[in-house]
Amino acid sequence: MFYRKNKLYTAGCTCFTKTNPFRPARLAFIFLFLIALGLTSSIHGSPLDNWHLRNPLPQANNLNAITFGGGKFVAVGDAATVSVSTDGIHWANFKAPKSSLTTLASVTSNDGTYVAVGIGVRDYSFDGTNWLAATPNTSGLWSGVTWGNGMFVSVGTPFSTKVGISTSITNWIDYSATNLVYLSSVTYGENIFLGAFTN
Repeated sequence: MFYRKNKLYTAGCTCFTKTNPFRPARLAFIFLFLIALGLTSSIHGSPLDNWHLRNPLPQANNLNAITFGGGKFVAVGDAATVSVSTDGIHWANFKAPKSSLTTLASVTSNDGTYVAVGIGVRDYSFDGTNWLAATPNTSGLWSGVTWGNGMFVSVGTPFSTKVGISTSITNWIDYSATNLVYLSSVTYGENIFLGAFTN
């Protein structure tokens, strides 16, 4: 029995190719790697584990809030930015009727009617794309808005903690909440409005 040029010869000159000592280890590594890929895909198989950047090809402004209503997703953000989509994939950008310095902090909807609030603004739209300013459009910060029980309710701190109520979407009445410092958000459920605040 002897070796010659990577071949093993035995009695009778039967010839065998010499085994590469690294091949089993390499195959084992590939096998384990494929198993790991299979485990990874099974562990992270939920669609919510994979997120993809959608259009618009990213615009420069932050988006701070999003709502759905009337068959449309409506997102609002810095520089009076409004982004609208009917399928969550294809988006179009619009502007609320304020200067480019305006930040929109929150948005809500009621069956195709939308209200967005932010720094010194409460704007509304009947289609998500064309926006008008509500009355009054006070200075200060409106940080949250919701719909419930036949009315829109906004909260914030325009110089003092405020709660705004509108049943017509175009006109608002503001009230003071003197026992609170800053209402940051609001929602409606079980026949009551609940606001979150910082003291």
